[in-house]
Amino acid sequence: MSIRQSEWVLRGVRWGSMALAFIAFTFLLYAFIELLRFANILPRPVVCVGTSWECGMTQQTMEALPGHGKFINTVTYRKDPPANLAGYTSARGDMWISAKLEDVQKRTLLIHEYGHVVDFFHFTGKPRGVTSPFTVRYLPVFQGDPSLDFYTISWVNTGTRKPGSASEDFVTEYARETAVEDFAESYAYYVVAKKSFEQRAAANTVLRAKFDYVKSLFPVEFTAVDVHAWNGSVPLSTRDLSYQWNPET
Repeated sequence: MSIRQSEWVLRGVRWGSMALAFIAFTFLLYAFIELLRFANILPRPVVCVGTSWECGMTQQTMEALPGHGKFINTVTYRKDPPANLAGYTSARGDMWISAKLEDVQKRTLLIHEYGHVVDFFHFTGKPRGVTSPFTVRYLPVFQGDPSLDFYTISWVNTGTRKPGSASEDFVTEYARETAVEDFAESYAYYVVAKKSFEQRAAANTVLRAKFDYVKSLFPVEFTAVDVHAWNGSVPLSTRDLSYQWNPET
């Protein structure tokens, strides 16, 4: 091999090594960023599919809530939702909401679904072989999961209410469906009807326990609604509430 050929071989080895080093560095950087996101250190960008108003409202609402949309990957406003569902959040953090709802209902349902995100993804127990009587999407809820402190206020297990539970012990009728819906509805009710929640909790020890639990998830000064009037009855769901959105966070 001539000297010139040897030089080209050395250059090729050098360039190949540099290319491999660059690829390795890029991979490690990507893995590091994903690790930070998984560890909830960096915010996860939320991809929105919908109208400009829907996506603007989504961003505005997420910015106002604690967590700012962490663990949500996508929010899609569907024009063809299943007949029996107005919204859903998958185990991968993909959320969809019916585009057929009124604008105020879309925001309320977004907050409700984010309540599920807090419940399912922010709060988790460490699997130690000790399970609770509760399940989430057929998966066991382990002892040590902070959600259990809320569930056990009114529930024996995910779908069985404690004996003697009254309709007034729940913020809405829909909250009586399951423990996880009770959590999400209480979360949404606190955001859009905080004063009404507190008013009702003053005369009901069960609601007081739920109010105090949800209140602990928010900054002390959190207020998102200017106007909401409670008519004295238990609403069917938080989607039936009317309010004026004006977060002061």
